[in-house]
Amino acid sequence: FVDSDDTIDEGFLEAAVSGIRESGADLYISGLHMETWSGGRIVSTVRYGNCCTKVYSVRELLEKRDMDYPQICICGPCCKLYKKSIVDENRVQFPAGIASGEDTCFVLGVLEHCSTVYFSESCFYHYRRGNEESLFSRFHADTYEITKIVYGKMRRVMENSGCSESAMDAFEELYFDNMVGGIHEYYRFCHRTPRKT
Repeated sequence: FVDSDDTIDEGFLEAAVSGIRESGADLYISGLHMETWSGGRIVSTVRYGNCCTKVYSVRELLEKRDMDYPQICICGPCCKLYKKSIVDENRVQFPAGIASGEDTCFVLGVLEHCSTVYFSESCFYHYRRGNEESLFSRFHADTYEITKIVYGKMRRVMENSGCSESAMDAFEELYFDNMVGGIHEYYRFCHRTPRKT
């Protein structure tokens, strides 16, 4: 998956296919560059990636979130190469009816049916930010409901993968932080939007 305004470095597919063939993994992930654009040029870049190239079980992958790699690396469908058979045979789809979070649900749906994941330390993907109308930038009034759906799915995948109690506790903290953040954003949005009299 490559969004229309993003770019991907030459060599991604070769590296991804090679990584999957050599390791026998079910999914390939690389890091990404988050690029902020303004006036037709890049004004800042942040690199998000894994600390080293490694093959993980799904349990290890989820438990190492924000330790080996930032969570953003597994939230979206980009910077990955999937085995089509896993997607087709398990009918993994993007859920309809939610304005954001469907990307994470799709990736979690794939992970539910994976045994191992090849996570490269390379960063091939360039995610472009700067369009204020993009889904990434736009406020969503249903952030609370979306968060419940996405984190409910992630909790189920973590539980089914046998994640440790400490990993589940760390996940609960993240869930709480995101909920508070969503409430804060909603409050700010309501107070900067003129009310009709």
